[in-house]
Amino acid sequence: MVKLRPAVPSRLPVALRRHKRFVVEVDGMPGGYVRSAALKNRLGRHDVKTALAEGRPLRGLFSPAQRALLAAHALGHIRIDELSVLAPST
Repeated sequence: MVKLRPAVPSRLPVALRRHKRFVVEVDGMPGGYVRSAALKNRLGRHDVKTALAEGRPLRGLFSPAQRALLAAHALGHIRIDELSVLAPST
């Protein structure tokens, strides 16, 4: 998943908002809320674990649309292959 937080959905491209794997979420907290937008991708059960074990670049785990979204909003500070896996890959 590539998630933008905070997000203003109306400022995102129409093609992205119409993507079948695009979702908008609202996180509530005391005193307010924040909207986030995410572009999800379904992977096989062991895809992440296999990619890490084989030393393959992480970019291969993201769809072209996800890579484009990250490139458009990462402001050049984040390279996709420098990301870390934070959740269990089982």
